[in-house]
Amino acid sequence: MARDYITHRKDGWKNAKHRQQWENTLTTYVYPIIGNKQPHEITTDDVLKVLQQDHERAEKKGTLWTNARETGSRTRMRIQQRGALITPMIRKELRR
Repeated sequence: MARDYITHRKDGWKNAKHRQQWENTLTTYVYPIIGNKQPHEITTDDVLKVLQQDHERAEKKGTLWTNARETGSRTRMRIQQRGALITPMIRKELRR
């Protein structure tokens, strides 16, 4: 489903790098956790699992959301654009 979205949207994106970033983000962070679900099946808990997965950068451990905030934010946006609804509950949970 996400690959179809990328295929249909890629011509409207500024450059090939943007497409690659979409593919990399989804492959690295989203597909391993919720890649087998259709967009309408994705729940708030699923999105939180993606954003709260373990992440390490520069020997600093945390979650994707806390350790790589920009990547986490883009990942959330990309899940949302695939058709999943991002509710205020997700934002509330991430602020904890």
